[in-house]
Amino acid sequence: MCTEHTDNEFDDLASRNYNKLSKSTTKNGYKDGIHDGRESMFQAGFDVGYKEGFKNSFKIGRFHGLTTAAQINTSHDLLLKKPTRGHCQICIDSTLLDKSISEITAAQTSHSQSVNETLNKRYKT
Repeated sequence: MCTEHTDNEFDDLASRNYNKLSKSTTKNGYKDGIHDGRESMFQAGFDVGYKEGFKNSFKIGRFHGLTTAAQINTSHDLLLKKPTRGHCQICIDSTLLDKSISEITAAQTSHSQSVNETLNKRYKT
């Protein structure tokens, strides 16, 4: 009888340990999945933003280089004067931080297109 009682206790203890480990593993797996998902979404968003930012900065740099090489005075041109932060729409309008990513992207894209069109008209490339 004593052996049977010990077997029942062992089965009960094993079941409780299994349930505890199972819950813990599931919880940790869920946390890891959330973290990995967020990280991949942030990375994807960063990659898109970096590509667009580089493309737009390259265009502005091209205009700056062309006007410098052609010895065109651009000191009056605010679009070319200090472009590092001057074209960041969030830097100009902090209320954009309350908007969705797609609205921020649309505002930045619209501004970048406007700058590019204006520079094309001014310096007829």
